[in-house]
Amino acid sequence: MHRTRLSWEGIYPYVMSAALTLAVSRLAEDTPNAISSAGFNVSGFFGVLQNIELFGTGILFSIFVFTMAPAAGFIAKLQESNTFKVFRRYVVEAMVLGLLGIVFVAPLANASSPSTFSLDWMPSLIITEIYFAIAFVLSIFRVVRVFLFWSRQ
Repeated sequence: MHRTRLSWEGIYPYVMSAALTLAVSRLAEDTPNAISSAGFNVSGFFGVLQNIELFGTGILFSIFVFTMAPAAGFIAKLQESNTFKVFRRYVVEAMVLGLLGIVFVAPLANASSPSTFSLDWMPSLIITEIYFAIAFVLSIFRVVRVFLFWSRQ
């Protein structure tokens, strides 16, 4: 069971993101225009996602640098453990997901008019960005969970 739990922990951000992205992909292609006509700022929503991904990736980079720095005590003990290797992998995966999310959200966050979302490639870009945003947030929870596990040791 322990091995199964570790396997699920390693892949759940990707599986859950794919499931939620599949659900979003079933929406009509004119959904952004309908949301905009209802009075919501669609590019503002993606601007918020961009801020979350930029801030989160920066924090993760700081955590990565902090844990890679040689130190006596807590971090030095953890570097010898298998948990540290898992933690390092999770942090790197979260940073990569955040960076990919930043790349895909930039055109969405900077769309100047609702008609921009009517372009042929925009639905694919929205679906791709939603996948990376969800996977990024879930992978941050995974990093925090391992970090909290460490703090109890």
